[in-house]
Amino acid sequence: MKKHLGLWLAKICMIGTAAGLVWGLSSLPAEKAGFVAPAAANQTQYVIQSGDSLWAIANRLGITVEALKQANDLQGDLVYPNQVLVIPGLGNTVPPAAASAPDGETAAAASGAPETEQTKSPPPIEYIVTAGDSLWSIAKKTGCSVAALKQANHVENDFLAIGQVLIIPVPSAAAAPAPVPSRSGDRVQTILDYGRSLLGHPYRWAGSRPGGFDCSGFTFHVFGHHGISLPRTSYDQFTAGTPVSRGELQPGDLVFFTTYQAGASHVGIYYGNGQFLHASSAGGSVIWTDMNAHQYYSSRFLGGRRIIP
Repeated sequence: MKKHLGLWLAKICMIGTAAGLVWGLSSLPAEKAGFVAPAAANQTQYVIQSGDSLWAIANRLGITVEALKQANDLQGDLVYPNQVLVIPGLGNTVPPAAASAPDGETAAAASGAPETEQTKSPPPIEYIVTAGDSLWSIAKKTGCSVAALKQANHVENDFLAIGQVLIIPVPSAAAAPAPVPSRSGDRVQTILDYGRSLLGHPYRWAGSRPGGFDCSGFTFHVFGHHGISLPRTSYDQFTAGTPVSRGELQPGDLVFFTTYQAGASHVGIYYGNGQFLHASSAGGSVIWTDMNAHQYYSSRFLGGRRIIP
C-alpha cells in the first residue's frame, strides 16, 4: 500500500514540475523570441535594412569595413535584411542607425538634440543597374572611376546583373579631377607609333595583350599603355570621347563599324588617308585596312570617336 502511495505522489510531483515549466516559458515577454545579446559597453547594434551593404554602413557610421567584419566575425561581404551587426567603438555617443523616428527623421532629430557636423553623414548614393549598363558607363555617368566603383561594391570582375544595386562612392572634396588627354606635343604620334609596332600580332578572341588581341582589346591596350583608360568592349568604347563624322577624322581617332552584329561590333585606330589599324579576326592578326577602298568596311562605317581632344 505504501509503495503504491509513493508512486502516486511521485507522479503528482512530475506533473506539477512540467506544468510549472510550461507556465514559466509562457510568461516570458514576447520580444524575447528575437532576443539579441546586448553589445559590450563600448558597442552598439545596427539592424540591416534592405539595400544596405557593409561599405554603406561603415561609411555612414564613420568606421571601416574591416572593423565591422572583425566585430561580427564575418568572413565575406554578404549581409541580409534584419541581420543584427555589432558596431564597435561607438558606445552610447551615437544611437543605432536603424533607430529612426517617423517620417525618416533620425533619432537625434526626434529627441530634439541639435545636429552637429559630427552627426551629419551623407547618405549613400545608390544606382540600380539597367539593361545596357556597364561599370565604365556607370562610372562616367556618375563622375567616379571604375576602380572606385569596384572597391566600393567589393566587385572583382566587370559583370553586372540587371536590377543590381551599386553604391556610388562620394569623391573626396580634395580629390583632383582626372586629367583630360591632350593632343599637345607628340602624344598622338607616340600612341600611333606604339600601335604600329604591334602590327602582325595575332588575333585572339577576348585578348587584350600583345600575345593576342581582339579588336577592342587592341585599342584598349594601345591607349591604356599611354595612361588613357578606355572601356573594354567596342560597344562601350563607342560612348567614349566625342563623336566625329567621317569627314572630320584625324589620326588617333577610333573608327567603328557594324560587322557581325548590329551596333559598334568592330573598332580600329585611324591613321589618316582612310587607313586604320585593327585586330582582324578575318586577317588573323593586327593589320592595315583602307576603309575607303575596302567595300566591306566602307559600307559598314558607323562613326568615329575622338579620345584625345
